Amino acid sequence: MTDLSYHVWEAIFGCFQMLAITIGAVWAWRRLNKERTHTPHIEFDIVCNFYGPELGHYLAEFILSADNRGYVIHRFPSIKLRVRGIRANTELQFWPGNEPRLLFPASLLDDVEVVFREKYSHIFVEPGVKQNISFVTKFPESFKYIVARAQFNYDDDHSHSIERVLPVSATKSQP
Repeated sequence: MTDLSYHVWEAIFGCFQMLAITIGAVWAWRRLNKERTHTPHIEFDIVCNFYGPELGHYLAEFILSADNRGYVIHRFPSIKLRVRGIRANTELQFWPGNEPRLLFPASLLDDVEVVFREKYSHIFVEPGVKQNISFVTKFPESFKYIVARAQFNYDDDHSHSIERVLPVSATKSQP
């Protein structure tokens, strides 16, 4: 093999190496973007336990659960809770302009902050951990149904929310 043919084969082999590295890099980049392993994967839920009634009010314990199913830690600097209600013995009506969605006419909580900001700058959830966050308030016993909506932001452009309809009645035994 002459020096010239050796250098030609060396150059061809170098090109194949670069091609293989480029294909591998594109494959890895596409896989990371498709699987989003570098972003949080939060399963978010809300439940509410009612206790009482006591002097015309139910104690309401909202439990927001954040299950981090991803590979990165997620910090919640803010979680907002909104609750609207329908009073007992009230006709159920559609939300005007948003039919067939149901109208919950009474505002009970309007974007209340769940994270106790005076003490904590954020709540964090490690990968593989399910974190329960409680918020306790009261509602008049005149309400029969509520719709609770909790929302947090992954970043400035992406939010995540959960909404549930709940009947207002004692769900736990009294102490």
